[in-house]
Amino acid sequence: MDKRAWTAGFLAGGIFAEQCPYVQGSFEALDWYGGWIEGAANALDRHHYAQGSLEADVVSSRHGLSPHSTRH
Repeated sequence: MDKRAWTAGFLAGGIFAEQCPYVQGSFEALDWYGGWIEGAANALDRHHYAQGSLEADVVSSRHGLSPHSTRH
């Protein structure tokens, strides 16, 4: 793991957390964070597929393969 990249991400997450418009620990805040996580995952997934791995993922799923499995 690249500790500098992780630390930069960690610090950015702290700045992000301060942006939540709801009371810390409230149900609304938990929902807001959950929505942010889903949105970030969606953005990362779009970037992943934009890199051309969608076709490989589809082929692998059709053949019951995961990125970490081998065919026998």
